[in-house]
Amino acid sequence: MHCRIPLYALLCAAFAVWSAQSDILLPDGVGTLPLVASITNGMVQATVSVNTDGSLKEVYAAHTAASSHTSSFTPVLQYSGPSVVTASSTGENASPQVTWVSVTSPDAKTILVTGYMGSVSVGRKIVLPSVCECGYNTIVEISHSASVPPGPDSPIALVSYEDFYTTLYSDPDFIHSQNIKRQDGDFISHWQFKSPAIILQKGPIMTSLLADARKFSKQMFQAYPLAMDLFNVEGAPANFSYGIADSVLTYHSIYGRSGKVLNWTAEADISLYYMLQISGTEPPLQGYRQVVRALWSFFGSPTLSAAPDSQTNAGNTSLHLFEDFQNDCWYVWAQQLYLEFQCGNERCSSLQSWRMWSNPPLQLTNNDGWFNSWFQNMRTSLGMYSFGQRSNDSRIMQQGNLWADRSRWRDVCVIILSS
Repeated sequence: MHCRIPLYALLCAAFAVWSAQSDILLPDGVGTLPLVASITNGMVQATVSVNTDGSLKEVYAAHTAASSHTSSFTPVLQYSGPSVVTASSTGENASPQVTWVSVTSPDAKTILVTGYMGSVSVGRKIVLPSVCECGYNTIVEISHSASVPPGPDSPIALVSYEDFYTTLYSDPDFIHSQNIKRQDGDFISHWQFKSPAIILQKGPIMTSLLADARKFSKQMFQAYPLAMDLFNVEGAPANFSYGIADSVLTYHSIYGRSGKVLNWTAEADISLYYMLQISGTEPPLQGYRQVVRALWSFFGSPTLSAAPDSQTNAGNTSLHLFEDFQNDCWYVWAQQLYLEFQCGNERCSSLQSWRMWSNPPLQLTNNDGWFNSWFQNMRTSLGMYSFGQRSNDSRIMQQGNLWADRSRWRDVCVIILSS
């Protein structure tokens, strides 16, 4: 592929856009590279720069409370452009690079970045919320688009197109990456977007990527299958990504990259919509709570409110309100599955797993407990304790509190609610 538009013309166009709508702070030589823009809402700071060679650097910093009167920002995440893999007619893969030519800031909370990759036009929109908007001051909304023009360059044989981010810290204390195991090549296919989030936390710093399910459509998945990925190696910064890559089932519910070539045409632009949630003031190991609240606020609650009948359990129509499900969970199922036992000098509890049907005899496996690190409250002893606390039920609170160390609630116990 080659660039059909001279770089000079693109730079002139970029300057025209800048002069019309931008209030960014540029160095001497306005309208020429390098370009820099920075925005903040007091909780998150985003700084975008385009270097003289057209390379991009986005750095996201989290507010950290230095004292009751002062604060500072700590860089926690970096982005340097999409990772693109294409295939040639001979089957060899290539990794074309984007040349960025424009950075503009039409308002105090938005940055727009544009560039090209051969004849392909690429654009990014970075938006910070207002300080008091829904309480989610730590969320950055990202829109990334790429368009192939009609002509001889369409279609492009695409293997993957992904936005990769690198943490500016290593060895996180907490990791959530749904359906990624230790095997090489595992990733989160769109078939697995049950809780579409990757979460990393080290000390008070939490970084998370959330796929924006509000923008999902059947047409989007038919054109380009979406996926998330995480790479975490001890002693090195972690990387996570969101983008387009075809998947193949490897075993059970685990997917890997198929390497299948996708036809990227002028009729179907690439559009990636996702959020970065960045915070520097989270309690140790508990930043996932912010992600749970965001998932519920942005996706779960509006979806159920728009279609109340979707909340009704098809197998038991008496279960409709959230309170109905809570009562059924803790007063019916949990009491049938509850198992209390001695562990050292402490009394501990778990819930029996009834999913061990492949390991006969069944009566022996019914005393197994299931332990995992999923963060849904209704799957953990913390959820059981919290329900007892809200409903003022001391017996339920005691059952949920029997784990020896309350700080370990994050990875204990848990529950098969019903099938």
